[in-house]
Amino acid sequence: MHGGRLPEFLQKLPPDVKARFIAARQKALEDPKMQDLKKQAEAANHAFFDAMRAKMEEIDPGLEDVIKQYIKRPEGGKGSGGRGGLGMDKLTQAERDQLKAAHEKAMNDPAVQAAEAGKKAATTPQDRRQAAEAFHQAMQEAMLKADPTVEPVLKKLEAHGPPPPPGAGGPDDTSAPPQ
Repeated sequence: MHGGRLPEFLQKLPPDVKARFIAARQKALEDPKMQDLKKQAEAANHAFFDAMRAKMEEIDPGLEDVIKQYIKRPEGGKGSGGRGGLGMDKLTQAERDQLKAAHEKAMNDPAVQAAEAGKKAATTPQDRRQAAEAFHQAMQEAMLKADPTVEPVLKKLEAHGPPPPPGAGGPDDTSAPPQ
């Protein structure tokens, strides 16, 4: 799927077809040839973002700090640069424990598991961003379903999240890092 529509597409499928689709896609991604092609595509994507950053700095050197802040490549590769830990230092130990318990329960929710499968199946940066958003939404809903009293803790975390980068989410958005 192109254009970041995979999570939307998966949501429209009947559960049995969705499971078959995800399984077939995951199996295809296990093929060594597909893995090589995926690595080549990711390398090309990284090269594009590196070139974009360099060109933007060349065009307007005064944007260097903004580019470093908002258009940065994750240090640890795939999985880095997520929300992990943002605002957690603002929570009490009891709130962290409550959040962890709700999170563990939510991981068993079918909607969360489907969204997690969607994240694993995503191959393009835009697909990964959209799948991550869908997973985040499903996780929030499942955590609230598992423990409605966790809502103030979630709101407290959201209040300490980073501001969205300029133009985030648009079709020509280059502010999101490749993952």
